[in-house]
Amino acid sequence: MSAVDKSEIKRALEDRLFDGTGRFVYAVLDGARNLDTLYMLEDSDAPFLCVYTGRLDPEVAVTAPYLVELREEDGLFDTLFDEGWGDSRGIFLTSDQRLRSVRRHLRSLTYAEMPDGEMVLFRFYDPRALRTFMPVATEEQRAGMFDTVIDSFVLENEAADGLVIYEPVAAVETA
Repeated sequence: MSAVDKSEIKRALEDRLFDGTGRFVYAVLDGARNLDTLYMLEDSDAPFLCVYTGRLDPEVAVTAPYLVELREEDGLFDTLFDEGWGDSRGIFLTSDQRLRSVRRHLRSLTYAEMPDGEMVLFRFYDPRALRTFMPVATEEQRAGMFDTVIDSFVLENEAADGLVIYEPVAAVETA
């Protein structure tokens, strides 16, 4: 991918996320994909919370998923895109709700029931997992992903040369 292509993707992502509607923009970052995620968030001024609750072992805390609020004027969005796009480090989402409400909803998504009844960790914040799940999700499962909390999930496509946007009604892929 050329630098021009990546800058066009970044511009499209910014336009999609920071669209002037006043919705909050968040990223859900996978600490396991980048072990510096927690330290990067601690060094930023951005509000963030671990998706998991309770006191975590330090090794778990480093690899846990984190929800972070992004603001257009902050440099964190640039850092996340410039360093992580194409590396399946996380997803973006929009919501009209505050950080703690979004986190509460995301916590409800961390486990999924398999057809045999087994409960497994659902890494919805990994773009590869979300791109696999959403196209085959039932109407009820899709509704559960969004509830009344999430307006859209926005993530890299498989080739990282475009966006995949999931909304409560349909999915859109842009180049």
